[in-house]
Amino acid sequence: MHAMPKIQLHHFKKTGFTLIELLVVVAITSIVVGGSIAGFTKFSERQQVLTAAQEVRQLFVMAKTKAQVQETPTSCAGPLRAYRVTIGNSSASIRPRCENAVGTVVNGGNAADYPSVSYTSGSVTPTGNYDFYTLNDGVSFSTDRTISVVGNGKTHTFTI
Repeated sequence: MHAMPKIQLHHFKKTGFTLIELLVVVAITSIVVGGSIAGFTKFSERQQVLTAAQEVRQLFVMAKTKAQVQETPTSCAGPLRAYRVTIGNSSASIRPRCENAVGTVVNGGNAADYPSVSYTSGSVTPTGNYDFYTLNDGVSFSTDRTISVVGNGKTHTFTI
């Protein structure tokens, strides 16, 4: 009699991932990416407000410095009296204040020749004019002023 041939069963090694494993990885990755995007958006909004506040503050520092050293632009017809920082709803600018021929102090120079800041995603309070007088004309403020830059639900304040 012949011996019956043995049937060999081939056991295949399981390689790869199951559908459930892949879905779990995709879900976890989605949660991590979603949190990262939200965090980056908040960070970006804070940076916009901080940058606008730093630029506005720099205008105040520049005006004060120019007034202290009495940097008179050639466009002034008469003596320099002050440098003015004007804060509006969507921008801030600096201009010299010069005495004209009849003794009235007016804005000197072309506005385009001086720095300005635009802030489209926020506002600066309080709005108005802030004069920094030359040393001959005294000081501009008797007390400190607090300026706030607000945008995207964030606020940055500084004192001048």
